Amino acid sequence: MNSQSFPFPLPDRQLVQDCWQTLRLSKHSLLDLASFLGGRPRRPAFLTAGVAAGVGSEAAGGGRASRSRQTLFCGHKRSKEGKANSGGWKCCWRACCWRSSCSARLIRFVPRLPAQAAFTLYNYLIGFVMFHVRAPVESSQEVIATVLSILWLVVPNVHGLFLKDLKQILRKEQCDASLLITANVPSAKKIIVHGPDASVIPSQFPIHEDTQFSQILTDSLDFFGIDEDKHNEYFLVDSKTNQMHNLNAFVRDFYFFKRSQYPQISLVHMNPTDAFDRLQRQAFTLQFVELGKTLMCLSLIKSSFLGIQRVLFLHEELMKLPSFPRKALEANFSLYSGATGQEVLGMDTLHKIVWVKLVARMFEATNGFFVQSADIHLFLNVVNGALILHCENSSMMRLCMATYINAAHQFRNIFAANGYLLIMPTICRIYSNHQTNGLLCRTIEFVCKQFYILHRKPFVLQMFGAVAPLLDLDLQSQFGDASKVQPRAFFQLLQSLGQYIVDPLDILELALDFCYCMDAETLSVLDAISLCVTVVSYAADTERGHQMLTVLEAILPLHLKHMQTLTTKKETPGGPRTELQVIHNVSVCMKTLVYNSEALTRNFTGPQRAIDLRGSSIKNASKGAYSPPGVEIDDDSHSKYVSDNYYSRARNQYSSDASDGESVRTDFRRPRDVLLKVVAEFLSRSTARLQDLSKKLPDLHQKGSTYELLDVKSHLRLAEIAHSLLKMAPYDPQTMACRGLVRYMNEILPNSEWRQEQMRPALIMVLRRLDKTFTKIAKKSAIKRST
Repeated sequence: MNSQSFPFPLPDRQLVQDCWQTLRLSKHSLLDLASFLGGRPRRPAFLTAGVAAGVGSEAAGGGRASRSRQTLFCGHKRSKEGKANSGGWKCCWRACCWRSSCSARLIRFVPRLPAQAAFTLYNYLIGFVMFHVRAPVESSQEVIATVLSILWLVVPNVHGLFLKDLKQILRKEQCDASLLITANVPSAKKIIVHGPDASVIPSQFPIHEDTQFSQILTDSLDFFGIDEDKHNEYFLVDSKTNQMHNLNAFVRDFYFFKRSQYPQISLVHMNPTDAFDRLQRQAFTLQFVELGKTLMCLSLIKSSFLGIQRVLFLHEELMKLPSFPRKALEANFSLYSGATGQEVLGMDTLHKIVWVKLVARMFEATNGFFVQSADIHLFLNVVNGALILHCENSSMMRLCMATYINAAHQFRNIFAANGYLLIMPTICRIYSNHQTNGLLCRTIEFVCKQFYILHRKPFVLQMFGAVAPLLDLDLQSQFGDASKVQPRAFFQLLQSLGQYIVDPLDILELALDFCYCMDAETLSVLDAISLCVTVVSYAADTERGHQMLTVLEAILPLHLKHMQTLTTKKETPGGPRTELQVIHNVSVCMKTLVYNSEALTRNFTGPQRAIDLRGSSIKNASKGAYSPPGVEIDDDSHSKYVSDNYYSRARNQYSSDASDGESVRTDFRRPRDVLLKVVAEFLSRSTARLQDLSKKLPDLHQKGSTYELLDVKSHLRLAEIAHSLLKMAPYDPQTMACRGLVRYMNEILPNSEWRQEQMRPALIMVLRRLDKTFTKIAKKSAIKRST
């Protein structure tokens, strides 16, 4: 072991081994060490209840011995009111920290503790924590954190220790919340708040599952009549431990249900600067406690003895825990600045790293055990959250990416179906928002390449499905949306699948070897376009088909522009002919896409949008029979028509059905709109580019026309799709203004070769529908105003 890895000098190895050999000879020596460690009398206060439980029988029986003696550590005694001397407790805490530091050095230096020594130390340390949970004082959290920093080192050497037994006994002792991450304790029902003036009657506030201290503070300031300009100078402090509460924390995480006992806190006036420093130190301690609890749980499930049973029990408990994975990912960014901000950030990072290691260990132990994505969803969310919080930390990035790769290999069946949908939105958002971080981008590109090597086309399809709702296709916005994925960044990630990427962080050293690392197969952007076209051709009117169309809308213009850039810079091996071949291949894809979009030619059969067509004059409304507003019978319309009686009965249900009708219209409009945009973009860019290439390639002749890019059948199909949108346009302003229909009218319709006799029916159909549309708009002023 390298002595440089510790900030303290290490003792001589032979000396330490002789020390342990001496301890093994005498039980009294073990008790002396435990007494030295915890500051307790030599006689053990918590006798053994069993190796599996690891907790003393007196503790299980109510701790009568400790309560009867009224003995405190370091010789301090408690008064009848339950208060201790603060100076004595500070001395006790310093002594405990010193003892813990010495014992930590000793334990970390010895590879494996003797079984009896480990068992005795564990027994005494648990009792030490129990005492401070039952009788909390100002320094209790610091003492518990210090003890937990040793306890996780002792746990691996205690044979037969199980979470199930610990849960039962610690719950009986009402201290499971201080030692276990799986503790699910009901919260207190109400809380008592004392005002700044002790003579004022305190107030009571109910506590719900989602109650935060910020809500308690707001109500308390209002109840005690604090001036509004002094609200930032008052804070909530626990009356017993003098612990100041973070306003973003949940009350149920600190105060638990006890019969006839209610927690009490005080509204204290304090300098905001001093309060911030105190809150930072306290946040560091609380995170240190959570770190110790997580490390102890990780040490328990690392044991090879009945390891799968330990992990399955932990999995079941965490799945039922309402605070999971919230508590694993809690972070207060406002505390990362100031005097001790870096220390708080470092402790938070270490806490998240240990949680990711815990999840990775659970995945390793349950290799192939789960078959549904719901069994691993919450645990992958822990990794996702840790990566989002500390993505620019190379250690965190390396660990999370290795965990992703291992999970994709360990649960191959889940990830082949829908597992990548759980992680790719997070990965793509991080990749899009950190384009200036070269190391991060190369790491994500390498990991995505490993995903492709492992699962091939299923990974690509799931990545497209995950990214499609996140693509930022808003051309009107000046700045990009951080919650979405920029199309250029996604195209760059897609391009990397066809390139050789090195491992920048040596991730495969942590990941499993699945024998695909040297596979040279790649995925080009044209292959990705073909894959999208295949899915749309299979079912164009489904949600999956719309996702693939959205991906095409994002990557197709960038791919054509990229090929043009390569030709201009003379970086393409074949020069202009290579770009011409790419345009030809994309043209084939577009023809296939349009051919197989017959499902999008169907007319809308859902409820029409309600538009008042009766006009503003009451006299006009009295003429003729009454007709329901928003309904106009079209001779060739396939929309559902309802009678007057039904309309009068359904008038009250309109408000509830309006949202459903809007979603039906949106589902009808979106795929047709996107398809027309994709084809219009392809035709506009390719036509202009073919004209430029014809100057460099004289043998092109007339290949620059749109007729060469799309044939007659494709134009007929596009006209039918545009016709279906035009039929709904008079009743739906959003359909009238959709970009796909506008681009079809401005770019495809005027530039098509309508001299072909076979294309005349398509032109006549569109022109007739336009004539009917304009007639309806001219007749009704309400439609004219809305469209």
